[in-house]
Amino acid sequence: MKIIPVVLFAVMSLIAVPPENVITSLSTSSDGNIIAAGYDNGSVVAYDWKQDSVVFSVQAHEESTEDVCFRSDSLDYLLTCSTSGKTKLWNVASGKKVYALKHPGTVHTIQFTSGIGDRFFSGGSDGTIYHWNTSNGNLLGRYKNPNEAGILVLAPANKYEWVAAGYEDGTVSVWNTDKKEIVHCFTHKRVTSLVFSPDDRYLVIGEENGRLTIRDLDNDKVFRSHRKLKREVTYLTFSPDGDWLYSGYENGSIYFWEYRYELRPSNRPLEYHKKDISEIVFINDNNEILTVSLDGQISVLNGFTLGLERTYRFPVPNM
Repeated sequence: MKIIPVVLFAVMSLIAVPPENVITSLSTSSDGNIIAAGYDNGSVVAYDWKQDSVVFSVQAHEESTEDVCFRSDSLDYLLTCSTSGKTKLWNVASGKKVYALKHPGTVHTIQFTSGIGDRFFSGGSDGTIYHWNTSNGNLLGRYKNPNEAGILVLAPANKYEWVAAGYEDGTVSVWNTDKKEIVHCFTHKRVTSLVFSPDDRYLVIGEENGRLTIRDLDNDKVFRSHRKLKREVTYLTFSPDGDWLYSGYENGSIYFWEYRYELRPSNRPLEYHKKDISEIVFINDNNEILTVSLDGQISVLNGFTLGLERTYRFPVPNM
C-alpha cells in the first residue's frame, strides 16, 4: 500500500478535481426502450439500448446534473435538474430545449405526475415542493416544509392528488396538492426512496440504513417494516399487478417482496449489478424486466424465471 505524505495530500486536496463523466441519475422511457443518464459534468445522454444508438446528447447544465425524468406518457420529453438550481425540459426528438426554470438552491429531484404527465414536481435544498404545468412551465403551487429541511426525494401518487416528500431531517410528508396541506407526516431516518402502491393505499419508505417501511395510509399506521440489508435503498417499485414490491440497493442487489402477507423477501436476491440500482422497469408485456445501475450496466431479466438474459453498457458521453 502506497502512503501519500500528509503535506502532499493537503496540497492535492486544494486542487479542484474535474468531473469524470460519472452517472448521477437515470430514467427510462415509458416503453422501456430509451434510457436517459445525467452526469456530474452537467451532460445528459439518452440511449436506445435495443438499437445500440445514442438518440439525444446535450451539455444540459454547467454544474452537475442531479436528476433526469422522462415524461410518463411520452418518449419525447425529458426533465433535467442541476445543483445550480435550474430545471429544464427537453424535446428528445428535436434535441432542443423547451424551457428552463429556476428556483433557489440545488434541485435534487424532479418527478412527472402519473398518467398523462401534464404536471411535474421539483424539490431541493430550500425545502419547498414546486408544482409546475408541463406545457408552459407555469408555477401551479408551492408547498413549504414547516421544518425547513431540504428535500431529497419526491413521489407522486397514482390516483390521488398527492405527492410524498422525503426531507433531509428524516421527515416524510404527504401533501394534498388540491388543498395545499399535509395529510400525513412521519418521522424516519434519512429517506432515500419513496413509492406509492398502485392503489395509493400504501406508501413504501426506503432509508439510507436499509430499512423498508410500508405505511398504511388508510389507517395511518405502519403496515410492515423490515431491514434485510444494511445498505442504502436506492430504488423502489411495484410489479404492474401490484402484488410484488421490488427494492434495489447501493451494492447492486435487488430483492422482491410479498408485501401484502408479510414483508418477506425472495429466497435469493438478484445479484446482476455491483453499483447502485437506479431503475427497475417491466417491459415487453411484462415478459422481461430491465434493471439499470449507476455504473451504466443495463441488464435484461426473464420476467418469469428472473434469470439474466443479456447485458448492455451505457455509452460514455464525448463532452
